[in-house]
Amino acid sequence: MPWNTTPRPEVLTLFEMQWCQLPVTSSLEDDATYNSSRLPRDEALRLGIIQDVTGDAPARLSDLPEFQYTPLHDNSRFIRVLCLERPRRVAGYHRTTIPCASLLCVPLDEETSFAALSYVWGDPSKTCPIILNDCVFWVTESLASALERFHEPDRILLLWADAVCINQNDLVEKGAQVQEMGNIYRKAQLVLGWIGPPADDSELALKSLAYIGRACAAMPDGPCIQERLQLFQHALPAGDDDLDEAFPVAPVIALCSRPWWGRIWVVQEVVLSKNVHVVCGSSSLEFSLISLVWCALGELPLLNAKCKGALTDRIKPLAPIQSSQSRLIDAALEGTGQSPQPLTMRMLRATAFGATDPRDHIYALLGMTSDVEELGILADYTRSCAQAYTVVAAALLQRQQKLQILSRCRNPRVQKDLPSWVPDWSQPAPVMIHNPRYGLFSAGRCTTAQKLFALFKGGRDTMKQHLRVEGKTLFVRGAIVGSVNKLGWSWNAVSVEESKDHTQVVRTGLGIISDLVSTNCTAYKTLKDQEDAIWRTPIVDTEFGLFGPNGRYNRRATKEMQNAFREFRNPGFKSNAVTEQCRFRYIAALLAHLPGRRYFSTSTGQLGLGPLDVRTGDLVCTIIDGDVPFVIRQIVAEGLVGYFRKRTQYELVGECYVHGIMDGELWQSKLEIEELMFV
Repeated sequence: MPWNTTPRPEVLTLFEMQWCQLPVTSSLEDDATYNSSRLPRDEALRLGIIQDVTGDAPARLSDLPEFQYTPLHDNSRFIRVLCLERPRRVAGYHRTTIPCASLLCVPLDEETSFAALSYVWGDPSKTCPIILNDCVFWVTESLASALERFHEPDRILLLWADAVCINQNDLVEKGAQVQEMGNIYRKAQLVLGWIGPPADDSELALKSLAYIGRACAAMPDGPCIQERLQLFQHALPAGDDDLDEAFPVAPVIALCSRPWWGRIWVVQEVVLSKNVHVVCGSSSLEFSLISLVWCALGELPLLNAKCKGALTDRIKPLAPIQSSQSRLIDAALEGTGQSPQPLTMRMLRATAFGATDPRDHIYALLGMTSDVEELGILADYTRSCAQAYTVVAAALLQRQQKLQILSRCRNPRVQKDLPSWVPDWSQPAPVMIHNPRYGLFSAGRCTTAQKLFALFKGGRDTMKQHLRVEGKTLFVRGAIVGSVNKLGWSWNAVSVEESKDHTQVVRTGLGIISDLVSTNCTAYKTLKDQEDAIWRTPIVDTEFGLFGPNGRYNRRATKEMQNAFREFRNPGFKSNAVTEQCRFRYIAALLAHLPGRRYFSTSTGQLGLGPLDVRTGDLVCTIIDGDVPFVIRQIVAEGLVGYFRKRTQYELVGECYVHGIMDGELWQSKLEIEELMFV
């Protein structure tokens, strides 16, 4: 029977949830795959996998030799696996027992049942000893705590952990093993995501997430509007209910703010495996359920607007959750066990993650990409970070014409010696105007008729891209559209106190933009054209997070967003449930794109939104086959001789939105196509 679209009064007032009384979640111990992968200790002894040292006196650490690696038979075909045994008694250390394991060398292409550990290395200066092959081996406190969590007295566990199973001092082995990490995590029976010991009511957080996640998982496919509505009416107290019954917002945020969620390596570790458990202390929960519930909590404002404000009082305390979604969950929205995707898609989506080695912002993604061999990219730790980034950018541009990566270029940069056209992947990226998932713009794309006309008129294929890279220089074909003649308002100029009132800030900002359009943007001849520029530019003509039969999606802005804009401009406008939903979507799109950007007008009389460091005199260009226009800056070439002295060189400042040219309109005019040289 379908869900009733009108909430019943008794459902709206019903609240029975007692979060503290929920049972502890132990998904790992309930997992049949995990239990079957643990070999009884007696059987391991019989097979000769481990040796019995139960009767031995405590090992004195100072008497044990330091562990020395034996080279692998083949760095690409073999891996080492930890055989985690019962803890070993020791003397001469402040703890009486420490983790004990042995290293086994196994072929990667054979069926070996093992689990893979996903964890944060932690502070390398804080280490603890473990016994490895009857030798002393030092690991970080984080890894030591994970080994202590998973060792058992009567069962062994075959476990892959990178810090031990890869000789980190052998750069050749390390590069080859990193290249195979995708296969390692695919072949693992399950992945154990160790986020650390219990703290900050983590047990309460996990069991609360488990309750909502399992309820969402039991719903049918699709948006499930009414099912979610009834779930949260039952699970969340109304504003006047007992605060002790409130959803544990602070513990959930604390849990999902731990370093594990922001580590670049974790992306492939959870995406490639079909069976991932997040483990915190003795509690555990499937990653797929956490991802599901986090998305559901993040979408509560959209659900509330869709249901005419039925959850307004209930979701107000959850506002901090909506603004703190883990980038890991965002990168894994399509679910675990995914097939490999192109490197460009992976790199553009996996942003704002942390890595001890900045090269790992690329290398950590190679294992789950489909085109590594085509691109010829290897995890080469003998290259500097700038060299690694430049090699990857050149391969994507020359071999695949992936102009989309240019949208990731932005100042300031942490990595030195990078050409302006090479993204600094170690820097967190803002929401890009070009969205890798939704191809909404075509500023540099010409129609077939336009290409044929150019060919007929010029006698050669002037509208075709001829891209090449020479050393640190990128050559592309494009056209200069105009120059930046006036700078406008920036969201970054808004104070912290002012930003608390989104409605007033948006209203003020739109007024300033309106003044800029009326005085400088002569390309918009009618009042309708001017209004279009004013309301579309702040949201880069995009609507976010819409509900559809296939999940969330983005689209070009519609008349609904224009109505929301008009409501902002008219303080006396009386909103209803429909306009409230539109206003929320308008603010969401605006807040996504305005930070870190600045308005400007062009010499051709158009309104634009570009990088924060755009300057008067910068140029706007379109690149043939590109999705969005770019702000570029002519630079003075020093120390060049011969041919290059005569060429104009440019610095790529960043992508931009210019109202009126985002769909290739400029190619209908007489633009001069030229080869642009970026350094």
